Amino acid sequence: MGRRVPELAVGVVLIGLGAIGALMLAGRQPPRAPVLVWANDMSRGQVVAPEDLTVASIESDTPVDVVDVAAAADVVGRTVAFATNAGGFVSGSLLDAGSTIPPDFAVVGLRLGAGRYPVSTLSVGDVVDLLTSEPLVGWDDPVVVSGVEVFDLLWLGSGEGSDALVSLLVPRAAAPRVVAAAAAGPRLAEVDS
Repeated sequence: MGRRVPELAVGVVLIGLGAIGALMLAGRQPPRAPVLVWANDMSRGQVVAPEDLTVASIESDTPVDVVDVAAAADVVGRTVAFATNAGGFVSGSLLDAGSTIPPDFAVVGLRLGAGRYPVSTLSVGDVVDLLTSEPLVGWDDPVVVSGVEVFDLLWLGSGEGSDALVSLLVPRAAAPRVVAAAAAGPRLAEVDS
């Protein structure tokens, strides 16, 4: 039995070290980071107020789109782009980027049927001319407005080849003429930018 004492001692030491290591691993917390969460349910178009935000702590290596608590001042005053519930993470994708409408410009929406826009090429940022197939009262030129940008685009139905909701960024002075063109058979012609 005397020869087994060193082996027994080594075994006890190894078991003790294993237990200490297990306790250290079990008690180890991953690094955490404070992030912003919604304190209230938020509706689309609502402007963020300081009381709409609160702080939560998440594991810092969690791959989610969140806003760090240090950026709270950048979030206050922004507009919510999509409805969200209290307790959800505040993310950049839930916030509007802010108005991108330059001074003296307006965004005017049109519903265009198939064949009234360039097929398979129309996209946001394109530069187009708005034409009418019928003359407008007090405006004989078929070109209602030229060189305007497609501000937003929504395909209705199964995508291109169906009706489209097109928002155009137009000079403010031309906006009434563009609205009047909606009843006069509007068409878009894509032009080089």
